[in-house]
Amino acid sequence: MEQANAPNGTELKGERFFPSNEHVAMPPFDIFQNEADGSVLWRGTAGSLEAAKVRVQELTESTPGRYVILSRQTGSKLTIGSGEETAP
Repeated sequence: MEQANAPNGTELKGERFFPSNEHVAMPPFDIFQNEADGSVLWRGTAGSLEAAKVRVQELTESTPGRYVILSRQTGSKLTIGSGEETAP
């Protein structure tokens, strides 16, 4: 395996970016935007459902559309857009 340089110029060695004994905390919610052509664009993460809703509100101010908030824990989806909120 080739060695790579980190942004600060130090060498990165080995095959793992994170040591195997460390857990990486991932925010529990992902935010996606549905594109007109049917594709989905990832727009970010949030630490809570309320924070995700606030972020979607901010996004709709500049880019109106339909957004999906996905819970990593449960797989539940909340769709927000065009003045409607639906949770299947």
